[in-house]
Amino acid sequence: MTSGKLDLLAVLEMHDHHNPRSKVHYAAHLMPEARCINYVRFPNPWGNRYLQPIRGMNLALRALLGHNFFVEGMLTELLSLSRATADTIIHFFNGDQSLPIVTRWHRRVVANFHSAPHYLEQRWRYRRWLQHLSHAVIVSETQRSFFAENGVTSDRISVIPLGIDFAYFRDLAHACIRREPSGVVVCGGWQRDFDFICRVLEKIGDEVQFSLVLSPDALKPRERAALGRLVRDHPFVTLLTGLPEPDYVGLIASASCVFTPFKMATANTALLEAAAIGTPIVANDLPAVREYWGGNGCLYFATGDLDCCCDILRSLVRQKLDSGPVVEAARVRVQELDWSKIVPKYYDIYRKLAA
Repeated sequence: MTSGKLDLLAVLEMHDHHNPRSKVHYAAHLMPEARCINYVRFPNPWGNRYLQPIRGMNLALRALLGHNFFVEGMLTELLSLSRATADTIIHFFNGDQSLPIVTRWHRRVVANFHSAPHYLEQRWRYRRWLQHLSHAVIVSETQRSFFAENGVTSDRISVIPLGIDFAYFRDLAHACIRREPSGVVVCGGWQRDFDFICRVLEKIGDEVQFSLVLSPDALKPRERAALGRLVRDHPFVTLLTGLPEPDYVGLIASASCVFTPFKMATANTALLEAAAIGTPIVANDLPAVREYWGGNGCLYFATGDLDCCCDILRSLVRQKLDSGPVVEAARVRVQELDWSKIVPKYYDIYRKLAA
C-alpha cells in the first residue's frame, strides 16, 4: 500500500429495500477510500428477459452442487478479483452469499455475516473456504461458535453490530404528523415466524388494528394463501406493500408498537428503525435480540407463548402499559449503534490487515 493509503474494495449486495441507511452496505458509503462494486441478486438490473435464464442457472447449479449458489455472486467475485491488486483489501458486506472463489485466490478478504448459526449450519456450504478468510465480521455473539468450529481463529473474528443512521430516522419521524397510537405494525420477512403471526391475527385480529408491511413475493404459497384469507376475514388486518419511505416512517411513528416474532435472529433492521423512530418493540426472547436490546429496550414474550404476546399487544394498543421506559432504553441503545460509532470498528480491522 503505497504512501500508507488504504486500498479498499467494497462489494455491496443491493436489495430492493425501502432505505439503505439501516443496511450494512451503507457503512461503505461513509468510507471515502472505498471503491464500490454494487450487484443485485433479485430483482436484477438487466430486465425481465434475463431474469429466467439467470434463475435457471442458479437452480441448476444449486441442484448440482447441493447448496445455495448464485451466478451473480460468482461473477461479482471474479469482478472483484479483476479490480484488486495484491495490497487491496476486499470487503464483502454480505458474505452469506459469496466467497468460495475470492477467499482462495486473495489474501486480504473481509466478510460480514448476518445469518443465524442454525441457518448457516443448514444452508451454507462454503465452510472449507473459511480457513482462507482473513477476517469474519459477525453481528452477534451467537454466531461466533459456527466460525470457530469451521476454522476461523478467534483473532480473525470480530463482533461489529449492525448500525443505523439514527439522526436520519429520528428527524424523518419528527417531520411526520403523529396520530394517537392505535395499532400494531408487523414488518419484514426474513426469518419471521409467519405461523405465529397468523395465530396472533386469528386470536386478536378482530379487536386490534394490524398493518402488515410484508412482501407477498417473499412468502411461500401456503403462507400467501393464509395471508390472503386473514386479510379477507379480519377487517382490522391490512396488507401494505411498496410504501414510500415517508409513509413507512409515518406508519411506524404512529403505531402502538412494532411486532416481530422470529424463527431465528441476529441483528434486525426493522427493530433498529423502530427504536430510532421512537416506537416500542415487541419480540420473542431470543439471545441475539436480547444482546441488542438488553432487558429494558424491548418487550419480550417467550417464543410460542401466544397468550403473553397477545396480552402485551392489547395492553399497548389500549395504552394500559407504560412503554416510555422501554422506548427510552431502546433510544439510548440505538444511538450507540449510529454508523458514526460503528464504521471506525471496520477501520481497526483494515489497519490490522494492512500492517
